[in-house]
Amino acid sequence: MPNIKQEEQKERHQQKIAEYQREVGPQKQKEQENQDVQKEIRKKQAHQKKQEHNDNLCQSP
Repeated sequence: MPNIKQEEQKERHQQKIAEYQREVGPQKQKEQENQDVQKEIRKKQAHQKKQEHNDNLCQSP
């Protein structure tokens, strides 16, 4: 008899984990995508600043 209870508990536990992953999974993925986008933006801004700096150096006599 105790084995049946343990199996039920395991099953409920796995269901809770699956439910949590369904709720949190997409949220975590969205956060990661946002971080990736922010990283790209910072890269482009840094490249643009570097380019402006180089342009200014070239213009100096």
